[in-house]
Order: sequence, then C-alpha cells, then structure tokens
Amino acid sequence: MEYLHTQTPQIIHRDIKPENILLDKDQHAKLADFGWSNVLENVSYRATFCGTPDYLAPEMIRGEGHNESLDMWEMGVLLYEMVVGKSPFGGSNQDETCRNILSVRLKFPPGLEPLAEDCIKKLCQPRPQERLTAAQAKCHEFVRKFHAAASKELQEDSGRPSVEARNLRRKNEILVNEHLELLQQKAKKESEIFELDIKLEAKHEQLKKEEQERDKVKKEVARLQKLEREQLEDAQQHF
Repeated sequence: MEYLHTQTPQIIHRDIKPENILLDKDQHAKLADFGWSNVLENVSYRATFCGTPDYLAPEMIRGEGHNESLDMWEMGVLLYEMVVGKSPFGGSNQDETCRNILSVRLKFPPGLEPLAEDCIKKLCQPRPQERLTAAQAKCHEFVRKFHAAASKELQEDSGRPSVEARNLRRKNEILVNEHLELLQQKAKKESEIFELDIKLEAKHEQLKKEEQERDKVKKEVARLQKLEREQLEDAQQHF
C-alpha cells in the first residue's frame, strides 16, 4: 500500500479483500487483481463506484469521491475479518450492509486484543483524512509486534529445509492454488450477482414507473368514457 500510494501519480487499488491477497512459495503476501485500480493524476479524488459490497467505504456509498485513503478503510475491514473471522459490516441484504457502513457500526467480540481493536478503529474512520496512512499503519504497535515476530522466525529458520518440509510445502502450494481458484470463481460469481442486483433494481424502478403511467392512462380513458356517456345522454334528451 505504501509503495502504491507514494507513486507519482498515486495508485489506488480499490478492491482489497482476502481473494486478492496471494501467498508465494515463501509465504510472502502479494497483492493481486488490479482490475478496479486507478491513478490520482491531476485530481484529488476519483468518483467511480466500484469494489466489493462489504468493503465499500462510506464516501464511495455517498458518491463523494475518494482518494488513496479508500484502500486504508479496506485494510481495516480486512484486518477485522482476519482477527474476528467475519465481516464487520455484513448484513442480511445489501441495504443493511450499506447502512452499517455509513454508521460505522463496529462491534468487537469480548477478549479481542486491544491493540488489534485500536488499529481497526483507526483504519475504519468515517472521515478519510482521519484514517491511518499506509506508513502510519506500519508503525502501529499491533503491526510492529507481528512484524518483529515474523522477522525473528525467518532468522531462526535460515537453514536449508528438510525433504519432508519441502514435500509438505509442495502439497501446501497445491492446496493453496486450488483454494485460490475456488476463491477466484467465488469472487467472479459475487461480482456477477452484484451487477445483476443493480440491473434488477433498475428494471424494477422502470416497471414501477411504467405501471404508474398505465394507471394514469387508464384513469384518463375512464374519465373520457364517462364524459362521452354524459354527452350522449345529454344529446338524447335534447332530441
């Protein structure tokens, strides 16, 4: 994130989620799928509506435009999912999810590490300018604690792995690849369903308007028919 956000022009990924974070053979995290990414060139904000529903930031839902802080909101949502095991804003339907996001209804389970909760809250700030930047997030105590632990583990395991360890690693790679394929298929289906929902909503609104227009026409036809009958009756009385 820090690398992307410090480029000239800045690059915004705009679709941070578990399916787009891959692990290489050495278990290093790699960010993938830049299909929604864009650059901030000669503008302060982008206005395109995109991303995964559970990860949408408040400013994107409100259509206020967004900058690189959008990625940091999504990092906060991702961190919540990783430490809690579920989406922080997910509702029974898309409308409820959007309402939860706009009101920033963050609920933390008892016993969650305070440092993790603090980091999530500082990333999922409703005001983009108040969120941690990528550089600031790297310096947060919660992140530094695990970064230090990972560095120590790498130093202790600097020797050549055994044959058994290499076989296990290969098996793990196969499982990871199969899992990634499933996740990619799932993400594709979710995207298709999301697009269909939008089209269905638009179609519903169109049908609703057409029905209202038909009701108006029916009422007008009934009025004209009544007027015609009254005129015929009046004519018959005179002749």
